[in-house]
Amino acid sequence: MRHYEIVALIHPNHSDNIDDLVAKYRRMIETSGGVIHRLENWGRRRLAYPIQNLYKANYILLNVECSPATKNELENAFRYNDSIIRNLVIRVEKAISGHSPVYKKLQEQWEEERIAEEEARAQQLKAEQQAEQTEAAASASTNNASASDKGQDSRSKLAARKTAAKGEN
Repeated sequence: MRHYEIVALIHPNHSDNIDDLVAKYRRMIETSGGVIHRLENWGRRRLAYPIQNLYKANYILLNVECSPATKNELENAFRYNDSIIRNLVIRVEKAISGHSPVYKKLQEQWEEERIAEEEARAQQLKAEQQAEQTEAAASASTNNASASDKGQDSRSKLAARKTAAKGEN
């Protein structure tokens, strides 16, 4: 059994079928006695140059151990699958099972995005709480103002009564 590294570019319109495609190729490898050491989905990425008027594609990386016959079968399956717009199969000396540098970079970006989303949610929550506090303070001052207006009304009525009483005397 030999070790191979496979990169496949999948048409962006077939993004929903990526898991099915990977499962299909995984079955091909495993039923022939091969082993998948690494499987990475790099997601949709920009192409270096347009291919079939496409500017983006979904990237899949596989490091497998299989027979040359299985490798030929995979290449043939790639060739006749309209979802695969490009593929590259190279032989490597040993099994590679660690994450690739591209995948590590993607994980860092995903972590940064997750942290930024959490911070944005926290700021939004803080702004909502401040708005609620401001609204509560405004309604409290309105209630106080209306209560003081009522007190002022009763005082002015009392003053009017006193003046009326003086005028009668």
